[in-house]
Amino acid sequence: MILCLIGHRYAYETENLCRVFFPGEKIHTIYCESESGDLRVVSRFCDGPSAAISAEVLEGGRRTAESGDVAPGTSNGELERLVCAALYDCLVRHTGRKPPWGMLTGVRPTKLMASLQTELGESAAKAYFIDRLRVSPEKTQLAAEVAAAEHSLASVLRQNDCGVYISVPFCPSRCSYCSFVSHSITTGNAKKLLPAYIDNLCVEITETGDIAHNSGLQAAALYIGGGTPTVLTAAQLDRVLTAALDAFPEMRGGEMTVEAGRPDTLDAEKLDVMKRRGVTRLSINPQSFSDDVLLKAGRGHSARETLLAYEAARAAGFDNINMDLIAGLPGDRPEGFMSSLEQTLALSTSNITVHALALKRASRLAGTAGSGDGEAAQAMIAASYPALKKRGYEPYYMYRQSLSPGNLENTGWCKKGFGCLYNVMMIRECSTVFACGAGAVTKLLDPDGRLSRVFNFKYPYEYNDRFGDILQRKHSLRGIPLTGTSKAGGELGAF
Repeated sequence: MILCLIGHRYAYETENLCRVFFPGEKIHTIYCESESGDLRVVSRFCDGPSAAISAEVLEGGRRTAESGDVAPGTSNGELERLVCAALYDCLVRHTGRKPPWGMLTGVRPTKLMASLQTELGESAAKAYFIDRLRVSPEKTQLAAEVAAAEHSLASVLRQNDCGVYISVPFCPSRCSYCSFVSHSITTGNAKKLLPAYIDNLCVEITETGDIAHNSGLQAAALYIGGGTPTVLTAAQLDRVLTAALDAFPEMRGGEMTVEAGRPDTLDAEKLDVMKRRGVTRLSINPQSFSDDVLLKAGRGHSARETLLAYEAARAAGFDNINMDLIAGLPGDRPEGFMSSLEQTLALSTSNITVHALALKRASRLAGTAGSGDGEAAQAMIAASYPALKKRGYEPYYMYRQSLSPGNLENTGWCKKGFGCLYNVMMIRECSTVFACGAGAVTKLLDPDGRLSRVFNFKYPYEYNDRFGDILQRKHSLRGIPLTGTSKAGGELGAF
């Protein structure tokens, strides 16, 4: 695809819109007219006394066009919206597809909804989503409900409350849809990396706790993710949890989550360690209850193993358990997905997160035949929400990923009183979140509400080899004025 931008430079926004309608298409953006290419998309802004915008799509001899006027004194932000709206309307007419999230391509639509609610009021905010951003009434209502739930959960946070994330980027094997920087623990290299990684991670956790407390901050929620942290031995897991509690003693009795995403990594000894160390929340992820779908996804476990892991966790005393399901996995159909959801609902777990499959380039499934059925995923998600509500679950956090078939969302659902505070802190971007481990990103909130990021090295081998640099980066945070949580929320990005 050739994307011609004439009279403006809104490349990021217009490219994202084109990807929604032409997923997988390679986009070449130029800032002039072009007559070449089998698929051309043109977006124009003509300034002057009679300012106007237009958009056209030319494909295989077929042309679709839209145009509109621009009022004098239009702000840059509104001009951007008008340019994108013309392009969106043109793409809808050309393809016959109407994405449920309309023009929105950002990761956090609830941040925009919350900002509009504050500025305009709830009714006007919803009208803005529907009329000016082309979002469907159903997704608009979802965004409003989640924004309210996020606000309610975040209201317990004090100004000096921060979050903590600990990365364990190792898994028993790599799922075919996964693009995370995770190492299969079955390889020799990963096994060699792991002991030094745990040593370094515990040092970084200790240093991070010292920095947080010297800044006057207290941890309100801690999350150990990956990867699959429960791929560690019970002794290794105990070391990490002990280091975390020693560094952040205020977390004793607080919200502590451990990702046990692969049920085949759980056993009684690990469950006992986590219970004794005060872990309050587990995530045990079936993704599907179809063994055929699990096999195609490379999950390496059966549906029965998920049930056994869940029963063992409940027997060990864990009453706050999240379970993930993925809509759109290869080989799955809407009726199969709903069967998986019904089996999850029958367990009466406290949290259920419904993900839309998003295939990044680094995943094995990316670009393969039959991957990424947007219509099927949309049908699955649409059918799941009424079923969840009927059983007493409410949506409490939500985010979106690029390259999701159907331009869909991931939504966390919970029973009353079981929302995950850490998830809300991450999505709202209203809090400082200290992160430790390979691939971890620390988010720092300054007293003026501005968010900055400090990146750790991406891969475990880099993390080990350059651990001195990691500590230097952490040391550089000492003395920086920080705020734990801002009631106003974080910065608002583009839609």
